[in-house]
Amino acid sequence: IEELEKLVEQEVAKLEFTQEFIDAVKRNIRKVYESTNERVKLARKAAYNRRDALEIKRERLEEELLAGTISRDRYMVLNAKIDADMVIVQKELADINKIRTIDIKIVDEVLALTQDIATTYKTSGTNAQRAYLHFFFSKVRVQDKKIVGVEYQPVIEVLNKAKLGILAANWLPLP
Repeated sequence: IEELEKLVEQEVAKLEFTQEFIDAVKRNIRKVYESTNERVKLARKAAYNRRDALEIKRERLEEELLAGTISRDRYMVLNAKIDADMVIVQKELADINKIRTIDIKIVDEVLALTQDIATTYKTSGTNAQRAYLHFFFSKVRVQDKKIVGVEYQPVIEVLNKAKLGILAANWLPLP
């Protein structure tokens, strides 16, 4: 299995993107990143506005209690509602931060993969390696502990025919 894994690593090492493709990916990632940042900022601002509105509502409620214009029982009911709404806003803020963290990890992985497929593959965990293999290859044929044939996913073939690369020159015949 270890020998076969080394052979698969060699097949992955035959893959590389052209600089033109890498630059296009970087431009698109920048757009996605900026769009995500803007969405996160707007969502965070909206959540902070709801939180601030709840705090103002609580202050007014407390003032009404102190002024005697609201009963203690009514105060408890309304205050519990504000507490519940505040928990929802805090959860929303936590979810917004998770989105940002996940998005930045994905951006980092895409950039690493486009810039150095072989190293990214070697240093990835088993699940990521499986995902990369499914992305690049439709079939890898093995016979007598050797790789005797490789079929690439259609997207890889299209990129290669468009000369955006990704099959390294002089390694593989064109279909």
